Amino acid sequence: MSFLTISDGIITTITKHANYGSTNVYADDHRHLGAGQLRYIVVGFGGYTREELTFQSVAHNWVVTLDVYSRYTGQLSTTNINAHTDVQAIVDTLEAWPKLSDTTGVNNFEIAGISPIEPQDPDNHAGYVKQVVSLAVQEVVCPTRSE
Repeated sequence: MSFLTISDGIITTITKHANYGSTNVYADDHRHLGAGQLRYIVVGFGGYTREELTFQSVAHNWVVTLDVYSRYTGQLSTTNINAHTDVQAIVDTLEAWPKLSDTTGVNNFEIAGISPIEPQDPDNHAGYVKQVVSLAVQEVVCPTRSE
């Protein structure tokens, strides 16, 4: 399996929520910020470890980051409330699908952390605040052994 499989599973799961779809959830691509959407998610690679479980099975432990952007709405307090609401919607959606929409090999995942809200430079990110949600995803595979 690959990181692409995991990120596709996460994107498929997140887009089950009404606020997210193909116009505001992207894999490792920040170029769409500023295109007019109220919220964006960029799914990124955060790390990887491998763990031998048995001779016939291996765990791939992926760290995935979700950069969650919420547009400024005029009042910073309202923007921050909206940002927290967006993150909670993502968490709730992911928790409803613990195998990430039946992504092949995914055994489980957990929310590894959520960052505080970070204001973004309006010149680079078109007036958004950002929170980073870190996911730890375990994928169990049975590799073909040659020896």
